[in-house]
Amino acid sequence: MKEKVEELIRNEKERIIASEKQKRDDHLISLGLIEEGKMNRIYQDEFSQEAIYDKEKEKYYTESAVALDVTDEEYSEICKYFPTVDKEIKINYKGSGVKTLDGFGTFFFVIASLAALVAVIGFIMYLANDMDSRSEMEYAMIGLSLASSFLPIAIGSVAGGAICQGLSTIAKTALYKRTLLEKQYQFVE
Repeated sequence: MKEKVEELIRNEKERIIASEKQKRDDHLISLGLIEEGKMNRIYQDEFSQEAIYDKEKEKYYTESAVALDVTDEEYSEICKYFPTVDKEIKINYKGSGVKTLDGFGTFFFVIASLAALVAVIGFIMYLANDMDSRSEMEYAMIGLSLASSFLPIAIGSVAGGAICQGLSTIAKTALYKRTLLEKQYQFVE
């Protein structure tokens, strides 16, 4: 095997092992199985509220607990009673209508914005005319009719967009909870 291929495979194996160890440590820490009195320093480039400044290294760091060192057998026994929970859950929205509702919500908000713009322009046309002559009065009435016609469209479109976005959120939440439950129970349809 070529040297570059071996190096690539070796690096990927190391990354996978480190990732698995991190998941294992996070699981143990979440269960409260930590080394008493030991803390890990995690250095960062930017300041955050919980960060502490290290004068020697001139960097900010946060401290985190160190997981208890357990054997593979002990960890598998722990996992029997306290299974790990995935931080990232993939949800299949196919056929649910979530994307359609999101699209309609966005469409209604765009229509509402355009209708509100036309209504504002209509009010400006109405207020900008002195109505001294017949032609100015006609422009003022055109502006007033534009404003009175498009204002209800804007209000209705905002309401429609809010309803679609709300239904989309409800559907996402239901699918999320169903996905969580599917990990524990088997659904028969």
